[in-house]
Amino acid sequence: MTTKRRGLLATLAAICCTCGITLPTTSVLVADVFRLGTTSGNAGSIGVELPLTATHDVAIQGFSLSVSFNSTLLSMTGLSFVGTETETVTSASGGVPEYVGVTIDNGAGTMVAGVIFGFSPVPPLSQLPQIPASPTTESLLAKLLFDIAPGALPTDLPIVLDDGLGNPAVDNVYSNDGFSHVPALVDGLITVNNLHRFYFNPMQVVPGGSLGATMLYDHEDPMAGFVISLSWESGKLLMQMPVTNEGWWAGTTLQSSLNPDTIEFFDVKTQPAFPQPGVGYLALIAQFDFLPPFHGQTVPVGDVQSLVRLNFNVANNPGLIGQTTHIHFENTISPAPPPPTPGNPNPAIPPPTANLVVTNIAAGITPVQEDGVVQILDLMNTFVRGNPNGDSAVNLADAIYMLQFLFSSGSPPICMDAGDINDDGLHDISDAISVIGYLFTDGPEPRHPFPGCGVDFSPDSFPACSTGLGNCP
Repeated sequence: MTTKRRGLLATLAAICCTCGITLPTTSVLVADVFRLGTTSGNAGSIGVELPLTATHDVAIQGFSLSVSFNSTLLSMTGLSFVGTETETVTSASGGVPEYVGVTIDNGAGTMVAGVIFGFSPVPPLSQLPQIPASPTTESLLAKLLFDIAPGALPTDLPIVLDDGLGNPAVDNVYSNDGFSHVPALVDGLITVNNLHRFYFNPMQVVPGGSLGATMLYDHEDPMAGFVISLSWESGKLLMQMPVTNEGWWAGTTLQSSLNPDTIEFFDVKTQPAFPQPGVGYLALIAQFDFLPPFHGQTVPVGDVQSLVRLNFNVANNPGLIGQTTHIHFENTISPAPPPPTPGNPNPAIPPPTANLVVTNIAAGITPVQEDGVVQILDLMNTFVRGNPNGDSAVNLADAIYMLQFLFSSGSPPICMDAGDINDDGLHDISDAISVIGYLFTDGPEPRHPFPGCGVDFSPDSFPACSTGLGNCP
């Protein structure tokens, strides 16, 4: 909490309540309006400016504010007069009012303030520094400054001109020649953006098949580390652990971005402190640059970046056909504590492994999280895009197969949709190039369905694939 307030001449009545003096106030005039504007900021932003403007029938010599806000997601840091009419009329005192008293209570989500442009010359009061009357054009009085919590998810947060806060109570008024004028009040709004997003593309599987789930990331700040925490229905999906840590991110944007470096701290948690029947759990904790010499490796800003790949076997249960299951971003499960040691016979249970992004400036941001949706389908009419030769593997042979089909009278794709690798509804040289780019130049992976079996969501003229031909085992 920041405490700076000493008194509030701008409302005069509020100041003089301590000395037993009651000053007259005017009624609300049509032009008298205090208006907080609208602005936006990203999760973790600091110094977000919310303008306070006024239309007023008489000149303003000072004003008082009484504001409430969401203290869970916002912290207020003060007032700014840079670029305002207040700065202009107080140029003799360096562009800053002679008196600014502010009390901010970020615990309660309140702020009260009093501002006096100048004390001299006195008398007469009419010669005090003042913003001239402006009944139709808004005068910019100040900017309210806020920080947005790093974990804030997208939402709209009202900033309310709320009379009667503080002790003594403060109202939103402005002062002219010893009179307080009571304006109409228009509240403001801060829109929180969060351009950090964890998500999966839609996935389709068949009972008894395999599922390759690629976790994707959109972000506007370089990433230096993460916590990825997931849960799923273990009766439907069985996690297949990679042999090495690098297997979690092999072939991803994460790997290519860090190359030639790698992740220097990586921890995998699969055992929860309190197991839940039917629930699988995984937490991946990574800090890219952890050991000297420090290179500052990060994943640069971008969209649709692949971070990790998860491999599951699907339960071989035909009764699952037609069902949907989810890979859920999990923020409430604590991992099992470390084994007891002589020095620590009763290790504490760690906190939950909530999903988190660590930026290049060591800020922790909670990303938007969109669960992976997995549809369990019938065995018919599914295929793997990029596997036109039907050998159940996507590799260089598929590119050669397409080139022979197109230019050397080779056999057509076992599944015509599988050969439409860029999913443009055509078979041409771009399909072969797409496979080669994916395999050897960090190009985008084939369009859905890939890497597991699935159905085609895109309209085209190709006939339905038959799973029995071998493209999708």
